[in-house]
Amino acid sequence: MSELKTVYSKLFKTELASQKVELAAIDDIEKILDGALAKQRSLIAQGLKISEGLLALTADYQKALSMSIDSANKAKDLGIADAEKMFRVRAEEAKDFGGIVGKVSNQIESALRSI
Repeated sequence: MSELKTVYSKLFKTELASQKVELAAIDDIEKILDGALAKQRSLIAQGLKISEGLLALTADYQKALSMSIDSANKAKDLGIADAEKMFRVRAEEAKDFGGIVGKVSNQIESALRSI
């Protein structure tokens, strides 16, 4: 009978120790996941601010495009071919960069909102 008590007491202690290890592992995992989630939220917020900043740049590019086209037309009216060409090149740059910036802004926002 004393051998049976010894087995039971060891078995019970082993199960408790195993449960403590499992509970400690669960706590460790929860701390890691909670920390990662907090970092993720922070990074998403930063990413959305970047997306908004890029989107705001499209207004600057649109303004530069409009001014470049107006200036190119004026240079053409005055017969200044080199200036007209330069303004048209700048207009194309503004158009291209504005489109790229807007597209990237939308892609960033879309990707972050899917997380």
